[in-house]
Amino acid sequence: MVTALILLSAILNASWNAFVKNDSDRAVAMAWIMGLGGLASLCVAPFIARPAPEVWPYLLATTIFQNIYIGLVLLSYRHGDLSQAYPIARGTAALAAAIVSSALGIDVLTPREWAGILLSSMGIASLAFAATGPASTLRRAVGYPLLSGLCTAGYSIVDGSGVRLAGSPFEYVVWMNLCASPFLPAYVLLTRRHELARSARGSLGPRLFAAAVALSSYSIAVWAFSQGSIGRIAVLRETSVLFAAILGSVALKEPFGTRRILSAMVILLGFALWP
Repeated sequence: MVTALILLSAILNASWNAFVKNDSDRAVAMAWIMGLGGLASLCVAPFIARPAPEVWPYLLATTIFQNIYIGLVLLSYRHGDLSQAYPIARGTAALAAAIVSSALGIDVLTPREWAGILLSSMGIASLAFAATGPASTLRRAVGYPLLSGLCTAGYSIVDGSGVRLAGSPFEYVVWMNLCASPFLPAYVLLTRRHELARSARGSLGPRLFAAAVALSSYSIAVWAFSQGSIGRIAVLRETSVLFAAILGSVALKEPFGTRRILSAMVILLGFALWP
């Protein structure tokens, strides 16, 4: 049951990232996704309990990690393709989450799992070094996804620990969204209100759907974190790298699709060594 839901979360995560990458105005699209998710949580908040005092530091930490992550995702898709940037980011996130959770004593990794980490790292490296172009462009195309992956690992570990303290995954997700969601929409509203209003008239429906997909994807993940190993669940969720590579190649017509799909499959083979 948990495995099936995490795989669903992976598909949903790759899908909304493909939507943002393909949008003509990615910052506005992301602002709608964050804003609509926050609005949904605001409607629910009066009917649930407030977080306990010990949960607030986790909500503050995930807010910081998630908003830095959002900025890095937008920069990643400005300078790189979905089929390259997404596998680098998500692969890095899974490996960093596994390593840090092990170092903190949250999870204990077996030799087989460390072998999987090594194999996945090779897949990530093959994606990073397969890119061509000016050195400054390559630094951005690879560097931003790597940094966004580290932020993903950060908020995954924070939320995995926070949701266990909160006791209720649903209530934690609601308060997490309320804390993390306002910043990008507020920035876009202040600096680009005309583009925001124009998008509300022209393409609100698809962005509402993308918001629902994004909210569902991470809500499933947070619930799963409350059920088992943070590191193992993070690794399983990053099977989304294959879906993103396929979407980038087939739907977005990005170049070098076959090579990137093969690299993503190497990352998945490493993940497959996890029990």
